[in-house]
Amino acid sequence: MKYEIIDLPEIAIIGKEGLCTKEKNVVQDLWQQANSNFGDIADLGMKNADGSFVGFWGAMSDETMTFRPWTDGFSRGLYLAGIEVYEDTPVPEGWVKWIMPARKYIVTDVTPESYGETFRNVIYSLIPELGMKLAGAVCDFTEPATGQNKLFFPITRRGKKMQTISFAEGNEQHLKDCMDALCRSALGEKYFSSPGSAEKAILEGIRQGNIYVALIGEECVGFTYIIPKGAFHSFPYLHIIAIKEEYRGLGVGKALLDYSERIAFEMANKLFLVVADFNPDAKRFYERNGYRQVGNIPNLYRPGITEYLMAKNLKK
Repeated sequence: MKYEIIDLPEIAIIGKEGLCTKEKNVVQDLWQQANSNFGDIADLGMKNADGSFVGFWGAMSDETMTFRPWTDGFSRGLYLAGIEVYEDTPVPEGWVKWIMPARKYIVTDVTPESYGETFRNVIYSLIPELGMKLAGAVCDFTEPATGQNKLFFPITRRGKKMQTISFAEGNEQHLKDCMDALCRSALGEKYFSSPGSAEKAILEGIRQGNIYVALIGEECVGFTYIIPKGAFHSFPYLHIIAIKEEYRGLGVGKALLDYSERIAFEMANKLFLVVADFNPDAKRFYERNGYRQVGNIPNLYRPGITEYLMAKNLKK
């Protein structure tokens, strides 16, 4: 993959703003609004020496407007479809101006067809391989002079605290402190409102001593839930791995999976798990770590969703 790493100062953008969710992606609507009313801001756009616009941005931020990554599996957040302007440019009625913070970015070319694949490759492979972490929401950019589309990934170097992960048996304090950050972002709001609520399942797992948490210092950054073999499972079953969003792509998931396999190996030589069909990134993660699909299971609580049954033979 071709990429470059650049430093950019603060960037001012005027555009049309909206909230994207997993249920409704409003990006196309926002661009339609911006393009239909472009005459309002055409004279405000920052220009190059040759008279061409500097750039059109699909700027992104979390809902707190602190420009953190989108939540709910990168599907929920604010989007601004607009044009780069000078910082002191007045804002026309009906438009919004953002000031993006100065940052270091990984920049890659992208096409509509390659968007998803490029996004995943940078987030889950390139950034960790470079010893970096995602520092904010990813942004779309179009260079008017060439029509080239690009993705801008804000990055920063991993902190030293990322280096040491310890494990402990989970307790209800961990659940109280971390449930929203861990499960709602990892599993989605609908999973919580379903009859098979993750919160209820995890509380039961804690009571049974089947929840193990990953700690960096004293902070709970993720957990794994392992159901031992028993009356309903002839082999141990990995029910959930959840990771705080800001710690994803830093090796926490791999550390939790390795720890899960060590726990499971004390019970049997095989570990099973399921991955929903709407989560292909998780499926690829497990496949990279030796798991193979052995069947399909319908989701009892969310009709229409299929879960892939995966398994791995464990070795010392």
